[in-house]
Amino acid sequence: MVRLLGRLPDRVRSALAGPEIIVDGEALAVDARLLIRSLGDKQSALVVEGSPELSRAALERNAPMLRAGRRPTQAVTVSEVCLKGGQNALGATLYEPASCPGTSGALVFFHGGGWVIGSRAGYDHVGRFLAEHSGRRVLSVDYRLAPEDPFPAAVDDALAAFDDTVSRAEEFSIDPNRIVVGALTRCAGCWADRFPVYLRRRFTDRSS
Repeated sequence: MVRLLGRLPDRVRSALAGPEIIVDGEALAVDARLLIRSLGDKQSALVVEGSPELSRAALERNAPMLRAGRRPTQAVTVSEVCLKGGQNALGATLYEPASCPGTSGALVFFHGGGWVIGSRAGYDHVGRFLAEHSGRRVLSVDYRLAPEDPFPAAVDDALAAFDDTVSRAEEFSIDPNRIVVGALTRCAGCWADRFPVYLRRRFTDRSS
């Protein structure tokens, strides 16, 4: 049923979302209100306390709630690729917007989930949105999750995937000098902290 919400008229979706919610003088978006209302049902929980396995299954099962308001777009083409990881090959999705020039800058994107849950498939709508609205290529990359692969496995995978993207930039029609990194939730803070340090060390080593 959740998959149908995005196809309903805005007036109907607003009615299903319940009363308007005002935060700091701004009205909360209808999609956010729908999500809050759905999460009131335990069957719709995105996290199951104490169980990474059940939390992952719950997130994948209820992920349509997070993208209910997104209409499918034909403006982005999608292809599956493999990138080098810290230990093994990593699955990745390359999103290419129709408006993208022959060679463009790119975003290497890592899904949210606190390094424990989530997947690039569950964040497919985010990759499409970022590619469509930025007009640039987006590489969404999977990485190892804890507790099976504890920290810093995810960071090692991210750094290796970034390096592989740079070295294969021509293959992906990406300008190697215009690659940025992005992530969601707790991962974002770590990437923002680790990547500048890593890049400084890497370029220092190359120049020495």
